[in-house]
Amino acid sequence: MEGFTHEFPNDLLDSMQVAEKHPINLKKEMLSNIVLCGMGGSGIGGMLAREILFDQQTIPVEYWKGYILPNYVNHKSLVVCSSYSGNTEETLALYDQAKSKNAQIIVICSGGKLHQKAEQDGVLCLKIQGGKQPRAAVGLSLVQQIHILGSLFLNEDEKTQLHSEIKTIAKDLIEGKNNFHETGKTIAQQLINKSVTLYTETAYASIATRFMQQMNENVKKKAHVAIVPEMNHNELVAFVDFTKKDAVIVVNSNCFNAQNSKRIEFMIHQLENQDATVIVVNQDKQLSKVRNFLFTIYTLDLATIELAKALGVDSEEVYVIEGLKKKIAQ
Repeated sequence: MEGFTHEFPNDLLDSMQVAEKHPINLKKEMLSNIVLCGMGGSGIGGMLAREILFDQQTIPVEYWKGYILPNYVNHKSLVVCSSYSGNTEETLALYDQAKSKNAQIIVICSGGKLHQKAEQDGVLCLKIQGGKQPRAAVGLSLVQQIHILGSLFLNEDEKTQLHSEIKTIAKDLIEGKNNFHETGKTIAQQLINKSVTLYTETAYASIATRFMQQMNENVKKKAHVAIVPEMNHNELVAFVDFTKKDAVIVVNSNCFNAQNSKRIEFMIHQLENQDATVIVVNQDKQLSKVRNFLFTIYTLDLATIELAKALGVDSEEVYVIEGLKKKIAQ
């Protein structure tokens, strides 16, 4: 899993080649909304892409989990079905519903039943490299989601610039591999034997979700995430329950809304009074949004790998998920 994690920048480059060979011919004027479907590691790419390009979106874009599409999906909806294996049963169910509702459909997968359905139905399939666990393929699926949303919400010059920037970022990640790894290791060392919580604001909620998923799967450890300002209206009252056994990661606080900056400053003070460990993970606020996201994801992914190593945990094993799939297939 550590090796897969370090392949993240190369996956960005490889997936960009796929994107550039498969133009998106839909126009946003033809659409009333976009629904991004995918579970776990296959779905996080859509969540991240939605936030990276949030400021450019002029029609609703949402991500959807589970077996049942919203009732309002129709022929003017774009439904993006992402399943790395191509065999995720929830996503296959959503594909069939999107087809029955005459929605526009785009598929992202490495093969499987979803690829077969797309070929049979003449649906555009952005086929990415297989051979990994879904969470380790985030670079592959994320680029395709950015490609789809960028094609709909950016003009040609903006789209070209974004693609070029992702390639540059990937090269910078490769060159800075050791520095990113050391930062991840430093974060991990502060998380050993701690209950872990991550706070950020709404603009970066998908980063929080990604971290929680990586803690769950790579470290086999519970992790809690919450978003400012919503958690200030409820969870803040529970700050009296934090102790020196807690570690709290604050992400991108230097990029927060002005009011949220005041909120996080207050929160950090309260946490430190409770003797909790507070770790601030910030990128340079002058960085572009896509660079900020990719740098942060890489750093936190490596932190979970290093924590798994420190705890003697096999970060690749997911036996319980495999057992569940066998159970529900009966």
